[in-house]
Amino acid sequence: MKRRLAAFLAFVIIALSLFVLFFGAALKAEPRYDYYIACGCGCCGASEPVIQCLYGSNGDSIESVVAKDKAIAKSPECPKAGCSMPIKYEYCD
Repeated sequence: MKRRLAAFLAFVIIALSLFVLFFGAALKAEPRYDYYIACGCGCCGASEPVIQCLYGSNGDSIESVVAKDKAIAKSPECPKAGCSMPIKYEYCD
């Protein structure tokens, strides 16, 4: 009985370790973007986005653009602001 319990606990520990090893980083990782279309409070319909280059070599990051855009979208001023022209942020280096 004790051997079965020990074997079962060893199996559980190994299974959990493998789960964390393979899926743990994916669960914690922030989404990666190749590009991001920012609109602040909302995009104006049928508008072609303006391209805005970001340069990773200069420290630019799409993730910071996403964070700023999402913060603007939560603003209490959005209902009065109307729509914005979309800006497509992408890396150009």
